[in-house]
Amino acid sequence: MVTQGKHAQRVVILGAGIAGSTLALRLAQAGTDVRLIDWPLKLDPLVGESLVPAVTPLLQQLGVEEEVRRDAQLKPGVTFIMRTGQKLEFDLARLGGVTATYAYNSPRPGLDHIIKAKALQAGVPLIERRVPLRAEGDCVVLDPATLEACGLEGQPDLVIDCTGRAQVVRRALGMGGRPGKRRDSCLFAHYINVDLGVDTPGVVVFTVLDAGWCWRIPLPGRMSIGVIADSERWKALGGTSEERLERALDQDPIMSQATARAERITDVKIYNNYQWITDRFVGANWLMVGDSAGFVDPTLSSGVLLALEGALSLAGVLAPESKNRQGALERWEREYRKRLMAWQEFVDYYYEGKLFAMIMQGQLMSKRRGMGLITRHVERHFAGAILGARTMSPYSRRLIRLLAQHGIKDFRPADWAIG
Repeated sequence: MVTQGKHAQRVVILGAGIAGSTLALRLAQAGTDVRLIDWPLKLDPLVGESLVPAVTPLLQQLGVEEEVRRDAQLKPGVTFIMRTGQKLEFDLARLGGVTATYAYNSPRPGLDHIIKAKALQAGVPLIERRVPLRAEGDCVVLDPATLEACGLEGQPDLVIDCTGRAQVVRRALGMGGRPGKRRDSCLFAHYINVDLGVDTPGVVVFTVLDAGWCWRIPLPGRMSIGVIADSERWKALGGTSEERLERALDQDPIMSQATARAERITDVKIYNNYQWITDRFVGANWLMVGDSAGFVDPTLSSGVLLALEGALSLAGVLAPESKNRQGALERWEREYRKRLMAWQEFVDYYYEGKLFAMIMQGQLMSKRRGMGLITRHVERHFAGAILGARTMSPYSRRLIRLLAQHGIKDFRPADWAIG
């Protein structure tokens, strides 16, 4: 590995989204010679608008929470609406002592721009251009024009891929990865005049459909609506993305009522087969972090948290005072992969119906005499895990696995599974 045994003196980061801008900011603050390369794209809207509570302290750590607050909708909770109309509610105020008791619904790419601006204020140069990468063995090589634009006379010590779904380093190296279990497509857009379905403003609402599921994310002056369903099913709903999304909403009684007066104000975006974890995150002169390394699912809104956590922890590994860089990078890769797999486990519970069955079992048990303290203890570990604060807690994960295997007595997960 090129970076073994020495500080990476010259770092080029590809992509100025959440992961890239956060990493550039932290490296610049640590005194690293870092350049940020990005190419302008039409990014509005983006998936990732709903943040989990565990993101809030990271925004504070980066010094951007006040700016995010001005641009966002306060998120006080999450509600799941089942096919029967039954509502399962999470009030974030109940998580005091576990994690932040609030989060934000932050319009994208506005959140990206806030963190990028912070990096530029810290002195990070931004070069706007496409980068044609080529591979030499396990190394990636920048073209001469890019080196000149970056003011570099030779190749950087390290190239870090933060390009998200573009995955430019993986594609240059011809590297594979592990797809997820599902073959879904996500169609989404922004609307006005939508009924949220709950009384509390800002609550994010997930609705289980006969096939797939739907989100409603309140944003300032608009509502993000997205539908997740098997990719093959979409083909029967129309010839265009607009027709397919409209018919998917019309065919569900809950969403048809919610969007009866709705007006779409953006194009419809589509993501296909997005569950993916790349084979390696660390190479000879390159790294991957954020969605370029792996993306689990929009379910549970883990993407922004994973990008922030991965970038912040990687910045610590690459700091000038860091010792045994190769060993530290290998440990970072293992831990980052474990985080992705932990979220994948919870996402699987969601689609299998176990998550809903566990919630309903907990609600039932809380009504039984003498069970209040126990159910409160379980609730805090369960909610803390699926909302990001205790996702990596060994105790919380063991407790949830135990409940998923042996603690659901009165509800059949298959009855609540998402097709």
